[in-house]
Amino acid sequence: MILGLDLGNRYAKLFSENYKDELFVGWRKLTDEEYASTEISEDLAKVKYMGKSYLFGNVGNTGINKRNKGDAEVRENSNFAKLVMIARFLKNQNLTEDLDVKIVTGTPYDDFDKTKADYTALMLSKDVETIEMDGIEYKIKVTMVEVTKQGACVILTLPERKTANYLIWDFGGETLDVSYFENGIRIKGLTMDFSLNRIFVEIGKMLNDYIDVDRPSLIDARYQKSIETLVFTGRYKNTNVIRIEDKPVELGEYVHSHLLELTSTVISNALNELDINKTTLDNLTNIFVGGGSKLLEKELLKNTLLEHKRIQEEPQYSNVRAYFKIGKAKWGT
Repeated sequence: MILGLDLGNRYAKLFSENYKDELFVGWRKLTDEEYASTEISEDLAKVKYMGKSYLFGNVGNTGINKRNKGDAEVRENSNFAKLVMIARFLKNQNLTEDLDVKIVTGTPYDDFDKTKADYTALMLSKDVETIEMDGIEYKIKVTMVEVTKQGACVILTLPERKTANYLIWDFGGETLDVSYFENGIRIKGLTMDFSLNRIFVEIGKMLNDYIDVDRPSLIDARYQKSIETLVFTGRYKNTNVIRIEDKPVELGEYVHSHLLELTSTVISNALNELDINKTTLDNLTNIFVGGGSKLLEKELLKNTLLEHKRIQEEPQYSNVRAYFKIGKAKWGT
């Protein structure tokens, strides 16, 4: 099988023929009693890995808070997430093993040369790997790996890419990748530190002046998910209005005004660093991809510097769609 796999700080995503999956990257250990009695859902996986039992998903602490997911410090955790995602795919396909898995994955553009070897080592299986999920053992062996450049690779999925000019903005959990293309050729680009995980911690600290917020945490999956829900719904638990200087303020508007300021600044900085002027901007289309683009949709569409713009459909899957397309072109089946 050919799979596109993206291991992010916030979510892991997987894409294959007629299949897509997204799972929050977080886990906590379970006792044998908990493992036997815990109910699972679409957003949770109950797994046994390396002799220990876990609940994987929107629970516990996020486990891959490092930009290089193949780094030795986090490689075991990254491999754990990799196997969970593949096992979920096998379960969906009514299979219990695949010993010829081919994976395409990606790194931030500017990290490619220094981290490609790490990502390749992470994804490749030296031997058959096993993981038990929901009481069923899955056997997996990744035999081939291709590492590409996230964000930029999305150009392969865009219409008229050989005749049009595009600026691709890939907002991830930790980075922003920007790539400028003319007629299908990448002219320039950059990777910037822009951490939504850290921004969510800042938001929690700001809100603590007005409401009781759970301890803001970079690694607590449940806290990060609660702020994500706030961004989408305008509500934190049972609160949707706060009082500032004794005046009622919509909680969602308060948060979005902060996000608008941050995104406007990072977009302005990116355009300045890339030396992209208004004339050039007027003759290209801005494409927003990545899970961060889904979270920041309101802010991105309001941006006054970028006129011709759109959020790609299901932007959280933009990279893995491109990864899968690369795999199909390279390996065929």
